[in-house]
Amino acid sequence: MKKLLGIVVLGLLLSLSAKADDIRDFEIEGVSIGESLLDKYNKNVLDNIEKYYYPNSKKIVGLYSEVFNKNLNNYDAIQFSVTPEDYKIEAIAGMNYEFQNKQEECYRKMEKIFDEILSLFPNSKTIKDKESPHDADSSGKSVGKVYKINLDNGVIRVACTDWAENIPRRDSLKISIHTIKHINWINNEAY
Repeated sequence: MKKLLGIVVLGLLLSLSAKADDIRDFEIEGVSIGESLLDKYNKNVLDNIEKYYYPNSKKIVGLYSEVFNKNLNNYDAIQFSVTPEDYKIEAIAGMNYEFQNKQEECYRKMEKIFDEILSLFPNSKTIKDKESPHDADSSGKSVGKVYKINLDNGVIRVACTDWAENIPRRDSLKISIHTIKHINWINNEAY
């Protein structure tokens, strides 16, 4: 009987740890990768949100709107990258703006969040980048740090960005999830 119980428990643990490496198991504000925004919002509303296109490809578009920022529990804002024909979510990010001019505090919170997320995906590979200039600021005065949890079918990123005074963006702590399709598109097609 003990042997049978041990086999059942071992089987459950193996199936749970295998499932825990699936990017779709991670949600931001109750939304997960692979879902369609059409399940949560009216198509007319989505069609009227300004789309952010990348320079070399329109296969995936960015969506950021106050429509998404109503009734959020954990973030100040949320944004999506979706396929434009069906609004399938390829990436989702939640941003907190409480760290304006509080870079070290943001880094401490980032470490804590990263460790909490990593505990959900113990079999994953991680990368912790050092602070470096942000690519979106050619002056090199804006800096950030990005930690990544690489899973078989996607990436979870936790990042802090401290924008230079002349850049019209808000400093933020950002947690984002991306499909492999989205990462490959960004790296090989979007720019």
